Amino acid sequence: MSLAGAINVGKYNNKGELEYDHDVQEFENLPFKIKVETLKNEDNATRLFFFDYDPEKKIEVPEGIIVKDVTFARKIIKDPLPDTNYFLITHPMKYVVYYDPVKKRKTTKRTKIYSINSQKKYSIHNFRKTNEILEKECEKREKRENKRLDNAINSITAQLLAKINELIKMFEEQKNEMKKNHANEISLFREIITAKDKEITNLISTKTTEITNLMSIIDNHSKEIERIYEMRKKHEYEYNERLKEKDKIHKREKEERERTYKRETDLLQQTIDRLEQTIRSLQTQISENISPNEY
Repeated sequence: MSLAGAINVGKYNNKGELEYDHDVQEFENLPFKIKVETLKNEDNATRLFFFDYDPEKKIEVPEGIIVKDVTFARKIIKDPLPDTNYFLITHPMKYVVYYDPVKKRKTTKRTKIYSINSQKKYSIHNFRKTNEILEKECEKREKRENKRLDNAINSITAQLLAKINELIKMFEEQKNEMKKNHANEISLFREIITAKDKEITNLISTKTTEITNLMSIIDNHSKEIERIYEMRKKHEYEYNERLKEKDKIHKREKEERERTYKRETDLLQQTIDRLEQTIRSLQTQISENISPNEY
């Protein structure tokens, strides 16, 4: 998936003043941003360099970055300008930026992250939608589906009403015409009315069934959305409970380690005290048992 837009550089207002002199693009799961900046007195030449997120400062060209000039059939790998950390971008040339920190020289669709075409428009490749965007798209799809169903119901209802009005009008016209004719035709007209009434009843029944089915579909969609929402809440709750349990286990292990350490330290200290006491006792015995002449 890719995300496209126009590079806001080299734009002048009605007074001839430069409104935008740079354009910054971010990437998901990448440790840098790309900045395209105008060069003084150059409308068709810009420089492309990289800078960090925090703090936002220029950095050296990241390892694994490859810039290619793809304007013509022979694709050319571009290098940064000598003694600089940026690439010279000339319009209306076309460029593609690849990023492969593992294999370093891989230039494929998988490693393509950024491109600039001849109309000063960019595309961000390998773009991943966030959960928030996916939820909004799901809401939009649900609204579109509900709107489509409402329109379908309204359309069917309008068609039914129009058909009924048309039939009633037709029946009235036939009735008035038959009144002008022979009295025996009134009986025939009544039979026609009865048949048409049955037809209308059957049509209304059929359309009512269709409307009921549509409402059932809407209800099923609503239940499915509620089920997904409840499952998500349940997963979040279970995940939080697991985190809490892990924290409790870590806390107990830490307390147990501290108690063990204190117990071993106390035992060691007691052993040292007993040894010191034994040494002092031995020294006293030696001093008492050895006379000065024996030295």
